[in-house]
Amino acid sequence: MSLELHHDFTFNPDGSGRVTVRWSGPGGAGAPSPDDFVRSELERCQGVEAWADVQCGPEDDRLVFSGTAWFRDITALRFFCQGFHVSLLDFQVLANPDGGITVAAQGLRRDAAPTLAADATPAEVRASLASEREKMAGARGFLAELFGNLVCRAVLRLPGPLLDPVPGERIDANAVQVEYHGAKLVTALDRLLDDDAALERMLRTSGASPEAALELLGESGPVELTTGPDVAPAFDFEAEVAMAREAFAAFSANLQVAAPADEPAELLPARVLGCKLVFEADGSRDLAPFGQNFTGASLSIGLELPVAALDIEDACYTRAVADCGTDVTTEDEWNRRVHFPKRTTDGGTVCLEFNLAMPQGSRGLAELHGRFVALTSDGSEDQDLGFAELTAGAAGTVHGAQLVAANQEDENRWSFEILVHVAQKRILGCRLVGDDGELALEQSGYSSCNDETTMNYRAEGTLPANARMVMTFASELRRRVYGFELGPIDWFGRPLS
Repeated sequence: MSLELHHDFTFNPDGSGRVTVRWSGPGGAGAPSPDDFVRSELERCQGVEAWADVQCGPEDDRLVFSGTAWFRDITALRFFCQGFHVSLLDFQVLANPDGGITVAAQGLRRDAAPTLAADATPAEVRASLASEREKMAGARGFLAELFGNLVCRAVLRLPGPLLDPVPGERIDANAVQVEYHGAKLVTALDRLLDDDAALERMLRTSGASPEAALELLGESGPVELTTGPDVAPAFDFEAEVAMAREAFAAFSANLQVAAPADEPAELLPARVLGCKLVFEADGSRDLAPFGQNFTGASLSIGLELPVAALDIEDACYTRAVADCGTDVTTEDEWNRRVHFPKRTTDGGTVCLEFNLAMPQGSRGLAELHGRFVALTSDGSEDQDLGFAELTAGAAGTVHGAQLVAANQEDENRWSFEILVHVAQKRILGCRLVGDDGELALEQSGYSSCNDETTMNYRAEGTLPANARMVMTFASELRRRVYGFELGPIDWFGRPLS
């Protein structure tokens, strides 16, 4: 069954705006309840100032979510969409010298480096084609499963008439609609696996990427729209947000939405935990010290948090300058991100790891700046999962709870497997509560995907009479934004004199 996304954007010249979204996916068994779906979307979106007209419910055999969101900065806007992210819908608004604006995909780069040099020899061409095809063949199955049933449409309304050419279908003087079908991306990859000329042409122009494949094969690539001069705001952003916030407060309170709030950045001191330096590497000859086929410094830094974190999100460095004065900040936002930020078990220390270029003769860093987002909780809430009996297959009454397994291993030893539609990081504990006391459950493992978590527990002792299973969840969630900086230091974290 297809996953259908529809986003209708209205942009102001300063990058603020509103977007009406409609997401439709498989419903029925295994899907979250409408209330759980709404809570997860509103709690885990980023860059949204206010919501309005939020609805979610079944339509035939599908589950449909819709609502209107206001954003102050389009580059910070990210919807959760149950963990499904379409990067082609990450936009930026750029000011033009004539007073107009350009709305473009955040990843759009006209100067993307080609994979093949213009003077590549026939042998180099053959080797490059073979290497890229090996990567594509390995990724095809994953892409087909992930994107094969995706249908994504976006309407983009700008605050002034659009200059030609425009992608997609022009709706009126100021607006276009673009459409992406995941199956077409798979078709494009299939052609590149067979067509030497098409693959070589792509490698000589913009390198290999899904967006480049779509552009090269005649489909809609990354969006770039430009208005005429001297545009004015399409609507009063502050007035609309104020009205939406007032109306939404009652809705979110009734639904018990624990929406994280963005806060002003706080600057934290950082320290170097470890560093790996590679001075020479050549992947084409399998010269890969420590398994790394590129030169540079791999840096790990630690930061102490003022408030323990449930999770670390969106970590990146924003500027890096070597001590020789060379700015080593990569233009590619993906390469500046920390894709696997870590925290200690107590949530008090953060570890961030990233790769940096190491200019010839440099001893370390003159300066390093970055930011990350920590999800924290200011409270907790106990909820009876609502199992009528503690038997395998029992269905609960909250968070789509299911008692997958309940086993008595001997007279005083028990094990339970519980599925809930709640992110694992929000689950703080579980216990059995009955007429004559309670019995603590010890976590023995878990598996989790987005907002669906299976928890494994064991217990020793006698079950309380009429036992109820009570789970403790983190509440009053907040999203705290922190900055960090380092330097001047050598690559091992020692001060540079």
